[in-house]
Amino acid sequence: MLAKPVILVALVASLAAIYISSQTVSVNVEQEFMKFVAEHRRSYFSKADYSFRLGVFTENLKKIEELNNNDDGVVHGITKFADWTESEFEALLTMKPEDHPENNYPEQHYHNIKAPQGEKDWRGKGNDVKDQGQCGSCWAFAATATLEYLSSVKINKLTDLAEQELVDCATSAAGYQNNGCNGGWYDWAWNYVADKGGLNRQKDYKYTAKDGACNPDPDRFIPINKGHTNMGSNANLDAIRSKIDEFPVAVAVYASNWSSYSSGIFKCGFYFQVNHAVTAVGYGNENG
Repeated sequence: MLAKPVILVALVASLAAIYISSQTVSVNVEQEFMKFVAEHRRSYFSKADYSFRLGVFTENLKKIEELNNNDDGVVHGITKFADWTESEFEALLTMKPEDHPENNYPEQHYHNIKAPQGEKDWRGKGNDVKDQGQCGSCWAFAATATLEYLSSVKINKLTDLAEQELVDCATSAAGYQNNGCNGGWYDWAWNYVADKGGLNRQKDYKYTAKDGACNPDPDRFIPINKGHTNMGSNANLDAIRSKIDEFPVAVAVYASNWSSYSSGIFKCGFYFQVNHAVTAVGYGNENG
């Protein structure tokens, strides 16, 4: 079997899932829904709200079954987003190309890539995957993850940086163009970090998953120079792998179909636009 090229990505939200087979979908859906409600501690405050969410859950089960029938190597299942509508999930995917001055994203593109030579895996040098919660702050998590890996790789010191400082402080009102839980870009976040001489640690500025008043501690970590390498949209994957050889990089991806992700590897292929920020932490071949 030919080796398949893989780019390893650290997701900014944990997507643990239960696989639902075609046989399971046909059983009592409300029973599955009640299991979901108990596991994820859902509370619905009216019969109408309960009925609406049950309907959304039912439709999402149908989509899961259809996606699993694609036999594309990716398994979909029930996640914590199973009672969310598509528009509710996409509200968290707040990388908006039209907001960025260097926007020149193609409507569609296909990466016809060759298997990479060698492999790279930085996961052992970073923190566990973090959860952005119900806040469109993926841009802040991609920004901090890159800085955390930079510290770990360059000076062998792993730290846990404060996404909440970026959400509260690296805002449009402060001159950084981001909008907290309503979206932003990691490069604008890095400009803030450079201007302030670093970023607070997580323990000193706890994450709340909501917009708040800017109130950082003066003790900061990882000062960086202003300016960064922007590889531009539609970057050549060989160039991306070359950068990943040095340390993990922040990337923007299309993630509207990630809400039911359970396991497997998404193939590079057609997309309409980028709408989510993640950190690319390695590459390699699926089958060695």
